[in-house]
Amino acid sequence: MNSDLTTNNTLRSLNEPTTIDINGDEYLINGIPDNFVVNDGGLYQIVDESYIYISAQIFCLGYVKNAEHKTWERKIAFKDFEGQWQSIVLPMNETSSSANKLAQHLSYHGLHFVEGQKKKLYDYVLACNPSQRFISVNKPGWYGDTYVSPKGGLFGRYIYNAPSNMQQFYQQSGELEQWKNNVAALCAGNSRLMFSVSVVFCSLILPLIDGQCCVFHLYNKSSTGKSSALKLAMSVLGKGLMTWHTTDNALEEFLQRLNHSAGIFDEIAQLPKNKLSEVIYMVCNGEGRARFGQTDKRNTWLNNCLSSGEFSIKSALTDSKQGLYEGQEVRFVDICADAGEGHGVLDDIHNYPDSGAAIEALNCAVDNYYGTAGQYFTDEVMSDKELCTSLALDFRNEFLEKINVSELDSIERRVASNFANVVAAGKLATDLGITGWPLDEVVWAGEECFRSWQDSRENSEAEVLESAVTTIQAKLMRASRNKFISQDNPTPKGHYWGKREGNNYFIFTDVFNNTLCAGMDFQKVRRVLVNHGYITSASDRRDTVLKRIDGTVTRCVHVNETLFNTSLSFDDVA
Repeated sequence: MNSDLTTNNTLRSLNEPTTIDINGDEYLINGIPDNFVVNDGGLYQIVDESYIYISAQIFCLGYVKNAEHKTWERKIAFKDFEGQWQSIVLPMNETSSSANKLAQHLSYHGLHFVEGQKKKLYDYVLACNPSQRFISVNKPGWYGDTYVSPKGGLFGRYIYNAPSNMQQFYQQSGELEQWKNNVAALCAGNSRLMFSVSVVFCSLILPLIDGQCCVFHLYNKSSTGKSSALKLAMSVLGKGLMTWHTTDNALEEFLQRLNHSAGIFDEIAQLPKNKLSEVIYMVCNGEGRARFGQTDKRNTWLNNCLSSGEFSIKSALTDSKQGLYEGQEVRFVDICADAGEGHGVLDDIHNYPDSGAAIEALNCAVDNYYGTAGQYFTDEVMSDKELCTSLALDFRNEFLEKINVSELDSIERRVASNFANVVAAGKLATDLGITGWPLDEVVWAGEECFRSWQDSRENSEAEVLESAVTTIQAKLMRASRNKFISQDNPTPKGHYWGKREGNNYFIFTDVFNNTLCAGMDFQKVRRVLVNHGYITSASDRRDTVLKRIDGTVTRCVHVNETLFNTSLSFDDVA
């Protein structure tokens, strides 16, 4: 039994409060009961001036209020069998019910104790009265002026216990200056790289600037450096890429664990195409499904995600006959990974002989320096949250003015807002001395990527027009005789679709949306057909009109005769 105590290492209640470092977090140690003493050798009880060894070093760090369940817990730290600090949070009923139960919990996590001293260990834990009070939260993110990282730990008075599968992504290597000089420096002059990094910074301040969930998807068929761009972006937070290949429930939980942070998902082809639309909706919606009997316990999140793949999301959904609806389109944004300079994802290869050498240098730098920029960024924002938020909002508005947002259509304006948030965060990180980039280059990178999205959208609109005209024309000609009230058929049998006057069709809106546009984005189809004169707008500029059908005035989609100015005939579709 070890009874040799070193006075200057002894931590006693009342007269010797002190602070200690436990796994990088500083804790105040006080409230140790007078008849116990803790030093480097372990925990002892004082009995008649003798010291009875009980266990390895152990402290009660404070009381923890569970924000989700409104219950209280104890936070306990101790040295395990390898001499490493372990920190756990136990509910009061787990620590108060019995000496055996408490000993089982502590032993499971690695505390060594004398078998015959369980009761004294129990008495010590219950008698400790630390002054610190903590709040346990069930997901990371902003809580008031405090940012709680997905890596878990103590953040001010907030405690977040991150699962081990998340901690692997939030490692650190090197110093911030090394990341800036060796990683961020290679991004300069490269629009896709600067934008990808800025997406991550944006995720960390999304709630401060009233941002929304958004996925930015880098696509290109050839090997252009897409995965390298994602690894680069992840270096802001740590190391490693995340996978789309998981169950819906697991993805929901994973996204919640990334709340107010970024998801970096490589190769979207891992998702079955028939689930793509559903997953897009869930990710961008920021909320998981309600479970049976637990409608108030949905997983929720607010974050940006960066994704990559050989194909664009729009083309994948078209191929699988799924629709990308307007709400999804503005929050799942396709950006061509090819910067158009003959170097794949790169605009500028700096002084390297070719793009391959430049990408190799980037990958090497990312492997050595990571995880510091994101932490420094959130620390700086916490130091003056109001000022940083104001700066970011100013940067955001400046970008929107520069791209003439007032001249954009409604969808473009909404997408531009998401791009503006990313640019604002990149400029804020640069203004805080993190990236070393020229501020105007951050804006240029945002513009380049926004124009890339616009180009892909224009190409997509032509495809939508061709597909919609062919599909709707054929369906209407098949249904012309038996699905519409007309002069030839004033009382069609069964469920009918509306009214036909010659080659002018007045179609009930639900029929147009769900039947004629099945497998397509009906909002986009209606918009494109109005733009090309195939749908007649009302005087109030709505894409529907009022029409009396079977004695009732109802709102319809008016597909006019210009849609049929082709060589297609009834015989072609019979």
